[in-house]
Amino acid sequence: GFASLKDVKDKKVGVQAATSGETYAQDEGINPVQYENGGMLTQALMAGKIDAAIGNISVISAATKADDKL
Repeated sequence: GFASLKDVKDKKVGVQAATSGETYAQDEGINPVQYENGGMLTQALMAGKIDAAIGNISVISAATKADDKL
């Protein structure tokens, strides 16, 4: 996993479009991959299309519990 945002600066980071997660990523100098909703973001993470996700903790937490590789 990643310990901080510094660890993902050069990685593909996904966010749900038009959310505080997207704004936060951009404010931290990350050029995020945008997804329409949290489900699509989670699926992209689980499929390995992105290296990390910034988003709703409950959605991402459920995904990490469902897939021990995350």
